Amino acid sequence: MAPPRLQPFTDPSAEVVWAAICALDEGSQHEVLEELRQRLAAADLRETPQQTRQARAVAALRECAAIVARAPSKGEYERERVDHPEWPPESTVRSWLGGSWAKALEAARLATDLTGETATHAIGPEFTKAEVKAALCSCAAEIAGESIPGLHTYLAWARRRDIRQRPGRRPRSQSVFDRLYGGYLQALVAAGLIEGAGDAAAPRSGATRAASGYRYSEEQLLAGLDLIVRHGNGGQHLGADDPFPSTGAYARARQELIDKAEDAGEPPRALPSQQVLWRKWGGWAEVQKRYREATGSR
Repeated sequence: MAPPRLQPFTDPSAEVVWAAICALDEGSQHEVLEELRQRLAAADLRETPQQTRQARAVAALRECAAIVARAPSKGEYERERVDHPEWPPESTVRSWLGGSWAKALEAARLATDLTGETATHAIGPEFTKAEVKAALCSCAAEIAGESIPGLHTYLAWARRRDIRQRPGRRPRSQSVFDRLYGGYLQALVAAGLIEGAGDAAAPRSGATRAASGYRYSEEQLLAGLDLIVRHGNGGQHLGADDPFPSTGAYARARQELIDKAEDAGEPPRALPSQQVLWRKWGGWAEVQKRYREATGSR
């Protein structure tokens, strides 16, 4: 049995076409898919100028919706258009697709419940906080050095083809961070990647805040490391004979602290991941050495 779709087709005739496609053998279904992909990618090859304009506008709206994971507002569309200059302006989209933003979204089959100019019906489930935090931590774990990804760095990572092909969902728009956390910096705090207070992680020198990464000082790395190690050791510093936690034990203790702070409604401490520590000092054995030197538990 085929899995249920997120939403039915808006046009009843599409259900008939879908049933016919599903009745084809697997090879023929792939042929139909390939032909459809080529047609949708070539909006300029429509039969009339009006059809070409409509195809361009619908394609732009659908691409934007895939990025923000919902039917976009005019503001969201224009913000994303900065990175997609091939999209027509929102005023042009409205002109080509019925005169209003609501009608344009309806033409693109992106919304069925609209209030004014704002879409309230998403194209799929909205991102959860857990998905956002997982995406941020994955990005931070993969970048080189001990830096924390700035917004532009994160978006470039999330939009890479190889990242998009991985299982799971990752936000590809600032609007997701704004909706769930009130901003990208607040999302980094919630993910435990930077300190809740403003002085925990500062933009790199000479870079703008929007484009910069965020870097732990060595003192912050050691403080975060100590906090996590003590949490995993029952709140006590390690003695000289106490074993240093494995990377897995460290990751579990770190996540427990992040979850505890979030449950209490408190801003999390700066808690560097094991990957950040590994890359900073060149291996887990060296992390242990730095910790014991700093705490005197040699």
